[in-house]
Amino acid sequence: GELFTVLFWGSFIPLQGTEYIIQAAELLRDEPIRFVLIGDGQKRTCDMREVARLGLTQVIFPGKVNDEQLVEYIRDADVCLGAFSDGQKADITIQNKIFEALASKKPLLTVRTIALNELVIDGMHCLLCKKADPDDLAEKIIQLRDDGRLRNSIAENGYRLFRDRLTEESIGNELLSLITTLCAKY
Repeated sequence: GELFTVLFWGSFIPLQGTEYIIQAAELLRDEPIRFVLIGDGQKRTCDMREVARLGLTQVIFPGKVNDEQLVEYIRDADVCLGAFSDGQKADITIQNKIFEALASKKPLLTVRTIALNELVIDGMHCLLCKKADPDDLAEKIIQLRDDGRLRNSIAENGYRLFRDRLTEESIGNELLSLITTLCAKY
C-alpha cells in the first residue's frame, strides 16, 4: 500500500525543532512511514547530514517549493507537523503553518504551547505532544496512523475551528462585536 506520509514545512530554524522530527523518524525507521521535510534554512544541511548518518531512507528533503507544489504536498500528506522545540518563543507564537494545516483539513500534530492552549482542544482540533520529546512525537504519529477515525475527526474539527474562528472575516467579526460591546458601555 501507500506509505503513511508525515509532512513538515517551514524554515529550518531552531524554533521548529526539526531534530526531534528526525529523532522520531529514527524511532519509527522500521515502520512504513515517510517523512517529508520541506523548506530551507540554517539547520537544513545539518539535518540532512544527520539523516544520512543514521541511514534514514524514509526521510526526504525536497527543499524549497512554490505555493502550488506545497498545496500538492499537503494534499498528499496523512499528517501535518507543526513545531517541536521547547524555546520560549515557541510557547507564545502560533506559526502560520498551524493555520495552513487547519485550513487544509489535514490532521495536525504539534507541541502543546501556552498560545495553542488558548485556541485548540487536544484530541479534538489537533493532536498535541510534549515539547522536545521525540518519543512522544513518534507515539502520536503511530496513534494517528492506526486510528483513521481520530485522523478524520481532528481534520474535520480543526477545519471547522479555522473556518469559524480564524479566517480574517471571523476575526474581524469578533473584533467588531467586541468594539460594539465596548462602545455600548459608554
